[in-house]
Amino acid sequence: MRVRIGKNRLDMLILDNNLKISQGKTRICYEHPADPSLIVKVPFPGGEEGILANKHEMKAYQYLMHSHPSLNCISHLQGLVETNAGMGLLAQAIRDCDGRISASIHDIILFQEDFDLPYILEITTQFCNYLRDNDIFIFDLNPKNVVLQLQKNGTYKPIIIDIKSRIDTKEFIPLARYSRYFARKKLERRTTQLIQRTRKLPDKKGSIES
Repeated sequence: MRVRIGKNRLDMLILDNNLKISQGKTRICYEHPADPSLIVKVPFPGGEEGILANKHEMKAYQYLMHSHPSLNCISHLQGLVETNAGMGLLAQAIRDCDGRISASIHDIILFQEDFDLPYILEITTQFCNYLRDNDIFIFDLNPKNVVLQLQKNGTYKPIIIDIKSRIDTKEFIPLARYSRYFARKKLERRTTQLIQRTRKLPDKKGSIES
């Protein structure tokens, strides 16, 4: 989508702190200024790592779509867009049934007073089984990268908001890139780690509150 700036400029989105949702190690996430169904991931100012992160995520998404074109457990990407804060990556905004941006597993457990850990662990385990059973090779699985979208019936739907596939790896010998066997083994490790980290999050909640 293009947003008009002044009289002559068409290609730039204007972002400000009022639109800021969150930030990670290399990028800041904003609500789209004109389309509530989208968010924009922008690198930190002067951050080469954030620029590469956007490019790598787009490449990983395109690769994933070749094998799983109908996925509904990820935030879908729409490409790069120019913003006043740098080149951004357009992604699907994951919102709860009431329109609010869905919170991550991490934020629900650490910052919400009322949460049901056994239920969160149950749906996270089911989600991990789904990824493994269907060879959905997304490896950057941690409680900050999986949001729980609140449904009208009060249940949660896990959705991945940051994509790292089998082609995007820093391993010296990237066996998972070329071998389905090793990709499955890696996915098994990463899903197990997600469940373990989710189970341990309440311990961090106590240290934050103290």
